[in-house]
Amino acid sequence: MDLVVRAIVDDRVPDVVAVLDGATEAERARLAAAIDSGTSSWATTELLRGTSDSAARLAAQLGTVPSPRAAALAVGMGRGSWEHEDWLLPVLGQRPDGWLERFAVALFAADDWLDKRPRWRLLRAMVRAGMVAEPTDPRYVSWLFEAVRGPLDQAAQADPGLVPLLWRAFSTEEAGAALTGGGGPGGGGPRRDEHWAGLLTALGTGDPGTRVRAIDASLRALGAGLPDRDAAGFLALHGRLGVTASERRDRQYAYLRLLAAHPLVTVTFAQQVLGELLADGRLDARALVDASADVLVRADRKSVVAHLALLARILASDPALAPAIAVVVAPTLDPERADLALRTARLLHDCARHLDDDAREGVRAAITQALPAPWPELRATLGTLAPAALPTAPARPAVCPVPIDLPAPEAVTAIADVRELAEVFAHLLEEPAPALEIERALEAVVRLRAELPSSARALSKRARKVGESVVDEMDLNVRRRIADLVVRWLDDGPPSTQCRGYQLHGSAPDRASAPPGTAVREVPMHQNLGEGRLAALPSAWWWTAQEPAWTPSILAVARLHEVTVTLREGPALLLSTPTRGDWTIDPDEVLARLRTVAGAAGGRPHDRGTALLRIAPGDRAAVLSAGVLADDDDARLDLLAQRSPRWRRTVTPGLGGRFRSFAGHETLAWLDDSSTPGTVTDPVRGVLDLSSTVRQHGSYVDEATWEPQHEATLGLWAGLTPFDTDVLAAHAHPLLLSWDEKPTAGVGPLLDAIGAASAPLGAPSLSALGLAAGFRDATVRSRAAEAIARCASHGLLDGTALGAQAEVLVVEKRVKVNRLVSTLRDASGISDHAAHTVLAASARLLTIAPTTPGGGAIIELAAVLAESHRVRVPLPAAVAALAAGRAGTKSAMAARRLAALT
Repeated sequence: MDLVVRAIVDDRVPDVVAVLDGATEAERARLAAAIDSGTSSWATTELLRGTSDSAARLAAQLGTVPSPRAAALAVGMGRGSWEHEDWLLPVLGQRPDGWLERFAVALFAADDWLDKRPRWRLLRAMVRAGMVAEPTDPRYVSWLFEAVRGPLDQAAQADPGLVPLLWRAFSTEEAGAALTGGGGPGGGGPRRDEHWAGLLTALGTGDPGTRVRAIDASLRALGAGLPDRDAAGFLALHGRLGVTASERRDRQYAYLRLLAAHPLVTVTFAQQVLGELLADGRLDARALVDASADVLVRADRKSVVAHLALLARILASDPALAPAIAVVVAPTLDPERADLALRTARLLHDCARHLDDDAREGVRAAITQALPAPWPELRATLGTLAPAALPTAPARPAVCPVPIDLPAPEAVTAIADVRELAEVFAHLLEEPAPALEIERALEAVVRLRAELPSSARALSKRARKVGESVVDEMDLNVRRRIADLVVRWLDDGPPSTQCRGYQLHGSAPDRASAPPGTAVREVPMHQNLGEGRLAALPSAWWWTAQEPAWTPSILAVARLHEVTVTLREGPALLLSTPTRGDWTIDPDEVLARLRTVAGAAGGRPHDRGTALLRIAPGDRAAVLSAGVLADDDDARLDLLAQRSPRWRRTVTPGLGGRFRSFAGHETLAWLDDSSTPGTVTDPVRGVLDLSSTVRQHGSYVDEATWEPQHEATLGLWAGLTPFDTDVLAAHAHPLLLSWDEKPTAGVGPLLDAIGAASAPLGAPSLSALGLAAGFRDATVRSRAAEAIARCASHGLLDGTALGAQAEVLVVEKRVKVNRLVSTLRDASGISDHAAHTVLAASARLLTIAPTTPGGGAIIELAAVLAESHRVRVPLPAAVAALAAGRAGTKSAMAARRLAALT
């Protein structure tokens, strides 16, 4: 041990290799633990403190750690400021059979944020030494552009095996992006030209035949369906090859095929090349017309406008192609893209002059199928090609269809026996499951607590392993709580401590400066002077405190903790288990349960409070009059029955997260001024009191950030407030505001709960839907659209009120208009109910549309819905002014379409 430590401190890689030569795997594992954590002595830890970036430290880790993944992580952390990877090969050669193969795979499996350059260089050195086979992973190709030192031609001379990898890059994902990335030849900087020259020299493009091969390979790469981010790199490479006009003419059909590519830059490039060939008279114009259909229906506006202009040039140069152009263009008329529809109509109008009667009728039929009732401006532009005017009813005020009755909820089926219970727990230990599945498991484990399954030993072992492996930063991890419950059931193990609030942390210059009432500990500090010498520094003082809180997550986890603690006590049933899929409890069933537990020892206050929250509003009077409730239960159920919320929207700066030294961002919050103070021991008053969520929203967001299965926790929220989605939505606002730009945001259970509402949505729920409609995560926006459509179909969502909340969010710049409109458009396509609701919402948003960036999309959405349903929409003064003008903007054209209906 001492020899290894000395070699690491002195940064002598050969000494590390010599010391480890002949060591057994068990000895290596003990050395790895000591090197990593300093378990041998405190002095060893201090000596190794400054060696994390040394080559010897990395060599020792590669030669000792049992896990190939841990070794790969050490390489990716940039440990080892070494110049030659060959230094590490001898120590890797000491590892057992199969370890190197797993290590090679782990070098790619390590986290993406780790440095890829040392990982690739070491792997390449292993391949060249014959220690592992050449990987087939595409990253082995794409990473080389960033990892290779110096110009590629020099690297290829030293390592000829790189040349085949460079040719593989033309068919490899991420390789094109690497070409223009920070480490690639197109990554910028003073050596950019030198790097490109090195790449072309390494490919051998000085040879005419090889240059032609590179030209064709780059075109194949652009049309190969690789990710969009690869296109720019291959375009840059293609441009560096100096393709001549005659070479482009000979490859015009390859450029035509690029029109069907997905990346905008590729299509734009193809249009530019084809336009130059057209100008030179070298283009097969008919082939371009036939290849136009895919471009004209692209989602981006730029490529469509450019292609319409290209077709107009073809028409001007060869009018005989007018029938072919019109046949391709007519089906692409889209009422939801008014400006493009007008441009298309102008091209069709120009084509009409060169059509015979039969061709004109065919084109008119295609236009009629695509757009049977064009608005006046579009009809006038189409001229003789416009569809025949159809008799239509005059526009009328909006009348929403009759709401659909709510469906009857499905019954919750109880778990039959311990074998099924064991299967359910085994599933819950491995991955998130629907919250109702957790409810079924809680009910069954209390009912069947005296019985054990045949798989008890294996299940208990797995539960203990899960409980030990889960990192529970906030003490709110549902998976760990379920593991505790399983161990309690099978082995009578001790439960975890109950979470009663959020942990706050901070540092202070001395003990006296720590906040009053906090736990303070001294942390000794030392400086490593090298050569085994340490110098003492002033101690640091670290304080911790727990601030009480009763957010939905804390209340939900408190109930899991309560079931775990009282599993062996009291009656073998829970009061709060729902009997229906909407979280409700049948009134006869709840009365029977209350009579069964009356006078029994071992009370469960969270169970009782949750049961009260799950009694349907229409059943509360019957349960109150039955006389089976305790005094406090009677008061709490009466509080629910008589509750009349007074919602108040507020913006609060709040506090920071767990670390009070960090300032928190402001948050939008909803408070109910009618609520009474809550506590963590009372789920009824706790869930109704929003002050805890508002006051500690920083910690609240930390909870969602640090808990790996927070989505499972959110599923339990719905069970706390099955009849009041506004309370649920109000609690969710800090989370929604902090997660709006996450690429993956697990807030689906919240939106599903709002969508499953059984009462009209109030302002907090509508505000939550507005926020979710503006999320970056498209799956969240999709679930928001579904929630809007479902509530609209049952008459539970007022479109004007939704528009009012969305208006405030847009004005405050909390949501992006394009995402909001996209979500509303998706919702409107689900049902007629949703379409009328969205039309009402967009009509309300018209007041801000003319002055809001991107607001033309709002006017256009209102115009499309109003036209399809023949509904008159009152126009605000600003929109009416747009309609009265002759501007060609999207906003003005959509305004004129709305005005035509009034």
